[in-house]
Amino acid sequence: MGVSTTSALRPEGIASVSPNKPIKTASLFAPKLQHVNSNTCEVKWESLEPIKGDPIVYNLQIITDKGTDLIYKGPNTSFSFSKFVTNSHYRFKVCAGRQYHTSDGIQELWGPYSPSTLFSTHKQHPGPGKGSEGKGGNSPSEEKEEKPRMEMSDDTFILILVIGFALVAILCAVVIQYFLIN
Repeated sequence: MGVSTTSALRPEGIASVSPNKPIKTASLFAPKLQHVNSNTCEVKWESLEPIKGDPIVYNLQIITDKGTDLIYKGPNTSFSFSKFVTNSHYRFKVCAGRQYHTSDGIQELWGPYSPSTLFSTHKQHPGPGKGSEGKGGNSPSEEKEEKPRMEMSDDTFILILVIGFALVAILCAVVIQYFLIN
């Protein structure tokens, strides 16, 4: 009798399961972004070691206002992205997949996506008063500056929701206790 080995997808990453060995998992950190020039951004992420000799491939997704798109799938650990729109927010996330061969051909076992990384393409506006000398002052419309929107991470949003639900539950308990006692 031979020793059987199976692969499993666990919430914590790509896993290799064997009856005689502990579970090996692979998860990724958020990708790192480097602004190359005015219209190119380099997205880089950590590489993972092959699991039992099986190669690792990566999926890179971009999240915009229009949805989520797969922009890269392959073995490299970096990707140059240059299709930016000015005054937009982009989030990048990556996941690792294990490619292995079966009688059906090449199969892929994917782990979870990494946390996302934010990239903004806001225009740089001159500060107040710059370039306005000799014009006799600023008009009210010139004094208004567009404030950049602050992006909230998924973890922060979840924390705010949990706190909100807890406050509502406490308020409901106080109201119910007040009416039952009186």
